[in-house]
Amino acid sequence: MQVFNPNDPNVAMLEHVARSLGPELCSQLVFVGGAAAGLLITDLAMPPIRRTENVTSSPTPKPWPTITALRISFETWALCKTKAPMHPCAVGA
Repeated sequence: MQVFNPNDPNVAMLEHVARSLGPELCSQLVFVGGAAAGLLITDLAMPPIRRTENVTSSPTPKPWPTITALRISFETWALCKTKAPMHPCAVGA
């Protein structure tokens, strides 16, 4: 099992999102942005990692039809059925 920086306040949130997505969707995404930045820091002497409020992901490089199919899968995912206008899954809809 991969051991992450114990000072990273975002690992638990990333793990929660990855588990919620499930292995099929998660395997087609890459986590980017502030929540994932701490995964790259291995020096424990570095300043503390800043806590973020969201997890950003992007499809791994694929042909456009495959990305469209991924979007459809993502839209049917239960957590994305919210009507909240600023829900992360509403981006690009």
